[in-house]
Amino acid sequence: METLWHVIDIYLEIRSPVSSKRVAERLGFTKSSATLRSIMAKLEKDGLLSSEHCSSGRIPTSDALRLYVQKVRKVNYLCQATEDALQVAFRSWRVQFCPDGVIQTIASLCRCAGFFFMRSIRVPCLKHLDFIYIAPERAVGVLIFENETVSPYALRLPKRVTPRHLHSYHRYLNPHIVTDRSLSAVRQYVLHHESPEYLAECLENLEESVTLKQTSSQYMLIKGQSQLIDAISGATTLSTFQALLQWLEKEDALMHILSQLPRDPEDFYIFFGREHETFSFEGFNLVFTPFFRKDVQGAIGAIGPFYMDYQKVIPVIEKMTQFMKE
Repeated sequence: METLWHVIDIYLEIRSPVSSKRVAERLGFTKSSATLRSIMAKLEKDGLLSSEHCSSGRIPTSDALRLYVQKVRKVNYLCQATEDALQVAFRSWRVQFCPDGVIQTIASLCRCAGFFFMRSIRVPCLKHLDFIYIAPERAVGVLIFENETVSPYALRLPKRVTPRHLHSYHRYLNPHIVTDRSLSAVRQYVLHHESPEYLAECLENLEESVTLKQTSSQYMLIKGQSQLIDAISGATTLSTFQALLQWLEKEDALMHILSQLPRDPEDFYIFFGREHETFSFEGFNLVFTPFFRKDVQGAIGAIGPFYMDYQKVIPVIEKMTQFMKE
């Protein structure tokens, strides 16, 4: 695999196809160009290198870069100046709880667009739950959460439910059944225990009303998009670059990718734009590491060109994510 690593290193430096002659120069001519051509042809047959023409140089494929990334992660070296810069940014985060400095630092160090994503994944518990009758088939459910937040939600009542029913719900639910349970847990309790008539149906309607508002609060910050201008070359067209900027500006698609991670995700992700269904921007990569702390799920990452400096980008992102987990 030594030849492959040299091909990738040279490609990331010159950002263009790599010839066997250039690899031979890198190796101090310890191997001939003919020998290297044979090795590179084998790597191409194995799907690790590609070329437009048989006489042209070769570029690494996505599969080759994945192997390269695994190799880089095993080393994961940062110079002291870079680690100090990350420490300063993280201390600012801890004091101000604002990720601007963190992401600006990552974008600057990686020469990519950096992003920070965080969402609350904890469903809040209730302290009190009540129903207020408005009109036939109409009511307001009032939820008081453990942090004293009060949230009213309009809901539809079953046709036969009267104010007397709602009064009986109040006596039945509060405080013993509601306290320290989520709304979903309260409904499950009612379903499996003897309870007032129509209460389970009312709770189901209430839960439907709060579903959208009770989804996890999400926060996304993207910085350093201007760093991507250098990537407008070779196979990356201006139209692709503009499409990527529009995609980042909307944020929804990126938040969807990050919020769909499993509860026990992998510790590192890299998506190549030529392959990924949602992040489909030829010539660009999406790299990130997820983190969990208490009831918060998040991710820190970078978006950059196919030839990004993986030996710097990966340890920078992983070190900052390590700080966030502490």
